[in-house]
Amino acid sequence: MKIVPQTSIKYILEFSNVVKQWFLVRNLYNVLLLFFYFIEMPKN
Repeated sequence: MKIVPQTSIKYILEFSNVVKQWFLVRNLYNVLLLFFYFIEMPKN
């Protein structure tokens, strides 16, 4: 088995953090869109 260098572990951890933040932002954006959609619905 090859020993993974410390730098690549760091890179993988940073990448996973970025992915988590991206999903969080995307989910918040979707929730906001749904929220505004439901607010606008009764007026029409």
